[in-house]
Amino acid sequence: MSTISKTGENKGASYEIQSDPTANTLSLTLSGPLTVKESKQAANEMLLFAVRLEDEFEVEIDRTAFEPASSEAAEPIDNLGRALEGMGGKNDLDEHVEETLEAL
Repeated sequence: MSTISKTGENKGASYEIQSDPTANTLSLTLSGPLTVKESKQAANEMLLFAVRLEDEFEVEIDRTAFEPASSEAAEPIDNLGRALEGMGGKNDLDEHVEETLEAL
């Protein structure tokens, strides 16, 4: 299992990526007011992990504590979900996260 944890430039901003090739899973947890640059970086790192997984890998993107610093900061994460789905990822989002996605 591989993990990347990074703290953003804004107070309380961070993201964590976990990839488990054995379980064929990939997860991203976002917290606080990430900037556009940080959101893009998180999305790009997720894609790098995704190419190492088998088709139909499980994806979890937890945005419950994500507070984009701007509407533009949410776009890379929105696009990430679509890109991962196109790569064979299957989203495993709980109801609370889906409600958060709809609110953004």
